[in-house]
Amino acid sequence: MGALAWAVVWCCCLCSTVAGDWHPLPVTRDSDSAPFESADAGATATVAAVCQATRFPVECSTALAADARSASANSPEFARIALDLGATASTRDLAAVQLMAAGEALDINATAAAAVCAESLDYAVSTLTTARDSLLASPIEDIQSWASAALQFQYDCFSALVNVPSPPADLAATVLPEVNSTMALISIALSITDALAYYGSDATLWLPPPEQRPTDLNAVLLSTSPQWASENGGCDWSAPIDITVPDVTVALDGTGTFTSIQQAVDGAPAFRSVMYIIHIKAGVYSERIRVDRNKTMLMFVGDGANQTVITASKSALEPGVVTYQTATVVVVGKGFVARGITFQNTAGAESRQAVAVRVDADQSAFYDCIFDGFQDTLYAHAGRQFYKSCTIRGTVDFIFGNAAAVFEDCQILLRLRAGNPTSVVTAQGRTDPGQTTGLVFQNCTVSGTPEYMEAFLAEPTAHLGFLGRPWKLFSRTVYVNSFLDAVIEPEGWMPWNGEFALSSLFYGESGSSGPAADTTSRVFWCSPLTFDQAAFFSAANFIQGARWLPCTSVPFTSG
Repeated sequence: MGALAWAVVWCCCLCSTVAGDWHPLPVTRDSDSAPFESADAGATATVAAVCQATRFPVECSTALAADARSASANSPEFARIALDLGATASTRDLAAVQLMAAGEALDINATAAAAVCAESLDYAVSTLTTARDSLLASPIEDIQSWASAALQFQYDCFSALVNVPSPPADLAATVLPEVNSTMALISIALSITDALAYYGSDATLWLPPPEQRPTDLNAVLLSTSPQWASENGGCDWSAPIDITVPDVTVALDGTGTFTSIQQAVDGAPAFRSVMYIIHIKAGVYSERIRVDRNKTMLMFVGDGANQTVITASKSALEPGVVTYQTATVVVVGKGFVARGITFQNTAGAESRQAVAVRVDADQSAFYDCIFDGFQDTLYAHAGRQFYKSCTIRGTVDFIFGNAAAVFEDCQILLRLRAGNPTSVVTAQGRTDPGQTTGLVFQNCTVSGTPEYMEAFLAEPTAHLGFLGRPWKLFSRTVYVNSFLDAVIEPEGWMPWNGEFALSSLFYGESGSSGPAADTTSRVFWCSPLTFDQAAFFSAANFIQGARWLPCTSVPFTSG
């Protein structure tokens, strides 16, 4: 995790380097759109009102004024225009990255970065296009979620490229500035969408997302839905899921339809709207799995988390490999569900980042699963995610990413870390205050593995545990009604690097119990939450679970 500082780019941090505020480059990319010279004063005033609700009003005004559609646009249409501008710009970025990769002899690090960047931009374009085309037909929370994910995907490209040690000339001179400029456009689209959701269609009432740690939590948690929001997430609640009747079966001994999980995934129909069930019989499956974007509504059903195991060993210690590429299982297709499975990355405690599962899938759910690793075990990367009755084990930052993820009734267990006494559960990566993302733990237990507890009880001062630290500037993590064992230090939370993000993050706690639940010694940048404030972070509210979780057959607490 982390990104090098870049003089004119997104605010980001590396373990030893913290950049200042993000100063985007101008977002006007070319002269394809005619200048907004014919706009009347009313249209210009409307653009100004819309853009004052963004983080970058000057860049917003430049982009919207250059688009002829703005002359007659209403508030929802401005959101659509901004999403379209972001999709167009990200498409150009993708072409530029592909051209760079094809035209230069890249070293191993640049090749890996280009691969990550191309994949991420492809996701950004697809997600922005979906948001743009669905604006008036889908719940506004969906549009916010998709725009949040698209901004993350665009940032992933930038982060990969800016970390190339000896960048090619085209990368530094052309590609990076354009990718950075597109991040501004997507942030603008996200801010407009958020304002439309929170304040309604009168743009004169809109406000930009707050960039400082809030003192009035109720104002920050404000959220309303427009009249066009539908009642469900597009799945058929009337079609109950019978997991005892799978579509296909995977078995190592040849008694199923396939002997490989990836074969079963590849054979699944594309873009399903009803669940496609893959039963994975007991066994240890040594393979890396990828569920691509077109493989929607897939369900993995194991024979129990201790019986069905998917395992691999890949880490960022390997030459030309970055954290993003280390996952044993990668899930991108919307509506993915897993039940009764262990996901492992066995690269080891000394192998740096080694992801067991990377989840990019919106409206995905995991039930009674185990995520087993060391550093960076679970990459809750993007989209809305739900984890029920799962166990996650790791050493440092072992639940990280920029998804909107709710963990309910889960066991969060620290493992012994080689050569370092400090363990940290979370590193949430929210890069923009408009993103509807964060990590939420409801009724969870934070403790240690048996080996960790034995070492901790023998020498408590030699083992330091923390609930989280801010990976990115607007990091957001909340613990509600959870059991916090003595493995967590009284301060509760750990800085990333000095004062970085301490004035802009959102860390909250409410109603927890256990030896480490006393908040009197907590860091000043953690906020106590009232009952009503904590309710905002329930699965039903924070990830709109009441609309789509019934379609997964995974139980959840509605309040």
